[in-house]
Amino acid sequence: MKPPDNYYSEVNPELFRLVPPDRRSVLEIGCGAGAFGAALKHQRPGIHVTGVELHGPAAEAARAVLDRLIHGSIETPEVQTQLADASFDTLVAGDVLEHLLDPWGTLAAIDRCLAPGAQCLICIPNVQHWSMVDRTMTGLWIYQPNGLMDRTHLRWFSRTTTILMLRELGWQVAEVLGRLIDVPATKAAVARLLPAAVAAGADPRNIEGDLSAFQWVFRAVKP
Repeated sequence: MKPPDNYYSEVNPELFRLVPPDRRSVLEIGCGAGAFGAALKHQRPGIHVTGVELHGPAAEAARAVLDRLIHGSIETPEVQTQLADASFDTLVAGDVLEHLLDPWGTLAAIDRCLAPGAQCLICIPNVQHWSMVDRTMTGLWIYQPNGLMDRTHLRWFSRTTTILMLRELGWQVAEVLGRLIDVPATKAAVARLLPAAVAAGADPRNIEGDLSAFQWVFRAVKP
């Protein structure tokens, strides 16, 4: 299954808006073709963006628009060594942590090249989304070229488990936003699943949002 043509070139608007105005040095892991960093540089002249990207053609496209591009996997010592002497005030990980073998260890390794007071911006698919619940109940766990069932996903996160991961790594979660798609279908599905979720022990205060969010966007701060 081939991913869609825009797989490496989209800009996540919610994630983009969360980049604080005072940021000067950004590390984006899984930067794709560099669209996010290029948009950031266009809006804020003087900001320095370093990208890390594994996919060869996307990396070459990003090399042309970012200040620095490292071609390779952020999980490898070879790439992490190239970042050892850097100091970034912002880490961006848009829809990339779910593709890693060890996102926990990778974030811990990146911590060494982050400046005091750095901020971390993450977008991650929501395994608790109502469509994933439906897939589990029907047994139709069928992979797709992209989306929640992207065939290259290796890890799965909910809002709660992402917050736990960030806290365990020493980050303070400052903002959490849910990205919704197909609102009419979402409202109908949540109404259908809500009683079962509450009966299963889900927190009634959060379950509607947890079932509704297609992706979660986080801003976290390093003390």
